[in-house]
Amino acid sequence: MPIDLTRRRLLQSLGTGALVGVAGCTGEAIEGEVRAEAVYIEPDKLDSPVEGTVTATVLVANHGIPADLKITVEAVNLDADPDNPEAAITQTASIVRSFDRQEQREVTVDIEPGPLADGLLADAGAAN
Repeated sequence: MPIDLTRRRLLQSLGTGALVGVAGCTGEAIEGEVRAEAVYIEPDKLDSPVEGTVTATVLVANHGIPADLKITVEAVNLDADPDNPEAAITQTASIVRSFDRQEQREVTVDIEPGPLADGLLADAGAAN
C-alpha cells in the first residue's frame, strides 16, 4: 500500500502533533520543579573574630515554580583541615520563605559564626 503524502494528510498529522506538543509543554509548566540559588551573601568575609550575632543578607533567586525555599547560611573556618571539610563549618542557620515564580529578593539571616569563622556561605533550595 502506498504512503499517503497528500497535503490534507500532512496537515491532519501536524495538527495532532502540535496539540500533543502543546499539551506536553503546558503540563511541564504547571508541574515544573523548584530551582533556586543564593546569588550573593553580604558579608561574605569576616575580618576579625566575631562574638555575637551577624545579620547576613542573601540575594535569593527562584527560577522555578512558586515554592517555600530554605535559605541556609554557613559560617566557615577557611584555615580548617582540607581533608576534613565538615570541620570547616563552625555554625549553620536557616530560614524558610515563600517565593513566587521568577522572584528574586534579599532575605536576612541571623547567625552566630563564632570566633574561628573567616567567612559566610549561602545556599537556597526547596524546603521539605
